Order: sequence, then structure tokens, then C-alpha cells
Amino acid sequence: MKLFDWFQKKPRRPFASELPATNLIISCPKSGRTWLRVMIGRVFVRHYGLSEENLFDLRHMTEAVSLPVARFSHDGTSTAEGLSLEQLETDKSELSDRNVLLLVRDPRDVVVSCFFQATRRKSHYKGDISSFVRSDNYGIRKIIHFYNIWEKNRSMPRSFTLLRYEDIHQQPCESLRTTLNFLGVQDATDDEIREAVEFGSFDKMKEMESADGLKHKKLRPGNKSDPESFKVRKGKVGGYENYLDAEDIAYCNDMMEKMHCPFGYR
Repeated sequence: MKLFDWFQKKPRRPFASELPATNLIISCPKSGRTWLRVMIGRVFVRHYGLSEENLFDLRHMTEAVSLPVARFSHDGTSTAEGLSLEQLETDKSELSDRNVLLLVRDPRDVVVSCFFQATRRKSHYKGDISSFVRSDNYGIRKIIHFYNIWEKNRSMPRSFTLLRYEDIHQQPCESLRTTLNFLGVQDATDDEIREAVEFGSFDKMKEMESADGLKHKKLRPGNKSDPESFKVRKGKVGGYENYLDAEDIAYCNDMMEKMHCPFGYR
């Protein structure tokens, strides 16, 4: 056999980018994904001795330490795609062999943060916040519809874990431990988890974003002179009250009630 033929026939181990992810962390945009991502990455950097350059690359980090390949997904809700709520996939049967962790947040806080993401960091939307809230492509109804899809499909994946943004605020170490267990990291120490929570505090992330401390495009403001263009904005539970008027809040509350918003947000 010629050497060239041997190379052609020799099975090649696929790169991480070519492997289907076994573990999926799914969320709407602006649900705390960056915060969770930084804390997870920090544990991987310290626990496994990985480079901080890969802190945001969950797929690479899990593959590098021989854990089941994992990745983050917005599952069709990205503001860049701008799909309407009717276009969201309602059948999750293709994920029957996957494990899913669904990260959720109060839809009212999500829609406000998405507005600033779509208008200040990106140029995906040109209207005002009131029209954004009511939009089928970005607004509160789309978020609630997405939550309802997953409430109905939570038995479809091999395993399903629910993680609420508000619970991460109240119990950050416990929430991070839950996420690490989901990823297959069973032996992270309490000190590593506490340090990762401190590393991922909003003040520190804001400081890193201002100074380009992690030198990563995922943590850079749209405009350093505009606080609302930062990836890390406020991180406040119930912060929507500072941006929506009474009519907008009433509309959101009405939609949450009429559409039977799940996961404890009604």
C-alpha cells in the first residue's frame, strides 16, 4: 500500500467543531449566558489548566479534557436572525439523544436587554422600545412562546435541567455546581467554584469589558462611551421597570398571563 493511500484510509479523529454536541446549554439572548460562560470557563482554566484564551469556547474546552462535547445555543431566538415567533421550531424530537440545560430569565428583563443588544451593540432594529416589546420577531410574545415550547418538550431530551437567572443571583455557587455537574465536571472544588463566582461578578466583568481585559470579541462594548451598549449592562433582577413605561409593563404582564408563561414567571 502506498503511503498516500494509508493516510487516506487511516481514520481521523474529528475536530471538536465537527462533533455533534452531546450537552446543550440553551437560552434566549440576554438571559445570563455570558455570565454563566465566564464562570464555567474560569473553572475549566483553573481546574484543568487550560489557557484563558479558550475561556469562552465551551466546545473546545470540553473536547480538550475528554468530556462530552458541549456548546451554547440560542435555538432560533438570536436577535441577529430575527425569526418571528411562528418560525420557531416546536418539535424537539431530534434532541432525544442530547442533554439540555435551559437557562431562563424573566421575559420582561430579557426583552429590555435584547432591545439594547439589537439597537446599541448591533444594528438589528431601528424602532423604539415600545414597538420592540410588541414585535413578533423580538418581543415579549416570542420569548414566552419559546419558553412554552420548551415546557412542552422538557421530556424530549435524554435529560433536561432548568436553570433560572434569578436563582443564579441568589445561589451562584450552587447554580454553577449544577451547571458543572451537567457538563460532567464532578470534582471541581468549592474553592474553585467560589473563585469563579468572584471572577464572574458583574463589577469585574464590567471592568474587564471596559479595559478589554479578556481581549475577546464576545466581551466588548458597541461603544465605550455608551453604557447601554456594553455586553455586561446591569445584570439586575427586575431592571425592566427602569426602562418600560406603565403601558408597556401592563402589556408584558398581560401577555405573560394570557400565554401562561412557565417556569415561575407569571
